Amino acid sequence: MMKHDLNFPISFLHQYQLTQTTHIVPKTFDIIYIISGQIIISSSKSLSRTYASGNVFTLHSNQDYVLEPAGNNIILHLGILLSFLEEYVGQDSLIVCDSVLEPNRNHIILKRLLSSIASQYLDNFSSHKLSIYGLLFQLMDCLHKDYLISLPDNPITENEKYQDRIQVIQNYIYRNYNQPITLASLADSLSMSQQYLSKYFKKHFHVKFNEYLNHLRIQHALRDICYTNDSITDIALRHGFFNATTFSKLFRSVYHISPRNYRKKYHQTTTLDYDFPMDSTETTHLISSNFIHSRQICVDVQHSTPVNCNYCKLINIGSAGNLLFSGFQKQFADAKIKLSFCFVRLENLISDALIPTLAPNNQYYFADVTAILDFLYEQNTLPFIELGKGAYHKNRQFQSMLSAFLEFITLRYDSNWYSQWIFEFGKVQFESVASYIKEYQEIHFIIHQYIPSAKLGGPGYDTCLKQEDFTSCLEAFYNENIFPDFVSAYFFEIQHYNEVNKNMPILPPDKDSLLKKQKWILKNIKEVFRREIPLYITEFNSSILADTFIDYSCYQAAFLCYNLLNLHEHSELIGYRMLSDLAYNPKKLTTGPQSRISLIAKSGIKMPAFYAYELLNKLGGSLIEQGENFCITQSEYNHYQILAYQFAYLSNHTFLQETDLQSFKNVYTIFEEVPPVQINFQLTGLKPGVYRIRRYLLDRSHGSALDIQLGGLLASNNITEDIYLHKIDNPSPKQLQYLSQACIPEERTIYLDITADLNIITTLSAHTVCLWDIVREI
Repeated sequence: MMKHDLNFPISFLHQYQLTQTTHIVPKTFDIIYIISGQIIISSSKSLSRTYASGNVFTLHSNQDYVLEPAGNNIILHLGILLSFLEEYVGQDSLIVCDSVLEPNRNHIILKRLLSSIASQYLDNFSSHKLSIYGLLFQLMDCLHKDYLISLPDNPITENEKYQDRIQVIQNYIYRNYNQPITLASLADSLSMSQQYLSKYFKKHFHVKFNEYLNHLRIQHALRDICYTNDSITDIALRHGFFNATTFSKLFRSVYHISPRNYRKKYHQTTTLDYDFPMDSTETTHLISSNFIHSRQICVDVQHSTPVNCNYCKLINIGSAGNLLFSGFQKQFADAKIKLSFCFVRLENLISDALIPTLAPNNQYYFADVTAILDFLYEQNTLPFIELGKGAYHKNRQFQSMLSAFLEFITLRYDSNWYSQWIFEFGKVQFESVASYIKEYQEIHFIIHQYIPSAKLGGPGYDTCLKQEDFTSCLEAFYNENIFPDFVSAYFFEIQHYNEVNKNMPILPPDKDSLLKKQKWILKNIKEVFRREIPLYITEFNSSILADTFIDYSCYQAAFLCYNLLNLHEHSELIGYRMLSDLAYNPKKLTTGPQSRISLIAKSGIKMPAFYAYELLNKLGGSLIEQGENFCITQSEYNHYQILAYQFAYLSNHTFLQETDLQSFKNVYTIFEEVPPVQINFQLTGLKPGVYRIRRYLLDRSHGSALDIQLGGLLASNNITEDIYLHKIDNPSPKQLQYLSQACIPEERTIYLDITADLNIITTLSAHTVCLWDIVREI
């Protein structure tokens, strides 16, 4: 907050976090720019609307506004003297800017000017005074050209009495133009006769009342035609017209074209610019304060190296029996299309539950197994069969069942399919190493009798357990001259392995813990076997704790991007646990409990992690550059991708009690505080031409059912959290339809004519993931 110079056009400029409901009646012309998070703005003339990161909004003088916080936020609030605005934009100017109501509007110039003014004003006002003046004049020009509502000639009178009345009339019309107001209703509000007001209006406003009102309505409607996808009828009714026919007739009389054709013509001649790209090498002034960190990243797209993209080749579904359930099959098939995984890891496929014996000859019955494998074959998916943690011991006929199973599948299915199968035999935690190695050898012999090319690996090491267990197992493999086709391990950040308190989760010391675990395992593999053996991370997630909401939060999306971009190059397969919360119980014929460690809720709503995988899978196979919180790739000639994210790690002090993890309302309080970062990506060496730039934004406002419920549905219900959780675990059909449509990443597209370089600017708050897909079309 700066000390105000009374002779300076800026009355105030504050950058702050809105922490409580605030009532404002501006005496200045105010502009609010949401830097991060979101707030709710309402006024006596408009409904409450939520404004998220990147939105801009103008407040008009002498009107009542209410600003409410909607979680953590940072806003930039600028107040400009009305005298300065009137001098350079026009007296009685009507400036309208609301990025929520005009989602297709180009606000990049306005936001760049606000950022530049704030950067210099908050840095050193006195030394940047002339520069700020220049930026203010640019701002006035921008407001005049892009945000001024064009009206008939402004009424001018030197009589102060008339001037006050003119101002009252204007304010009444501006505030009520979209209501069914008439000359009679205006006359009543002024205690004047309708006949006298009609003459007075024509004398001072130079047009009839209805002409002035309809002109104002058309100007407002014109903005919606250009900058929204709303129907012409909705636009007409929203701005005070009785029907679309009347609106179209008046619109045609002004523009000599129908509203619908005007929209088509506008979109043909205008490119949409959404706050991120600029075709220039211009240096953008960024807000440099305690809240914003700025970075400049310049890369030459002509230089890249091939890289393996092993982000989502393997997925866990838990029990193989889930694939007997039509609801689960539907979720699986949809995920297969979106995520393109190759392998599905199955548990309990070779078990008494799915392979029973029939009297009197005790022959194995493979009906359920056939249904499961037929479905996977149709889905062009390869089984990754987990042979059971302890199943070898629980079923004394396990070897016989395994042999019968392998004989059955080699007779029924195509060898080109089953020859690619993978088997994993994991070691039970308290089993001796010697016993495990003996069992591994027996399993290896049986599998390779039927499928010599099949891969078998182990020991399924849980990285939260003692390291000595893992190294001793590797050494035992080597001593018996066994070289597994792969070494398998489970990577979870949070588990219940606290020696003192079994109910207290433990947290690794830093956010690079999984990468360090991977490096340690690879180092041990090479030292023991004296050769490189692939590491498969067969179970991977931020947590294995059920009934927490960590995996349902946007944290999970940034967690996946951060870790998978670090881990994937040295692990051919990394299997997310789990695909879905939907679990089939053949005994009860009902869906299982909510585990909340999955990509898809049992209701079918996709989690932020699901969309994070979708974005990761859009990255190309040639790496241009990767750094802190970003990755730039190329998929083919003149086709590039930029993935950027802001990862906020879990905070240690919040893990004193497990209840912190199980709170629906408080899930975002358990992460460390990280400031937003503003990044300018500059791509050089592009071939000149027209490029399509498509941006996918995944954050707490786009793609998160959890946040939509936190921000809206829960806040409006006076019920306990437990009752509410039951409601959202079992949504009504209408709620399910709404959440499925609302909880998706934001997708926007623009076209730019690029000569050489492309600048893309973005501001990332905690838990945000953003991807740009850039492809030359002409």
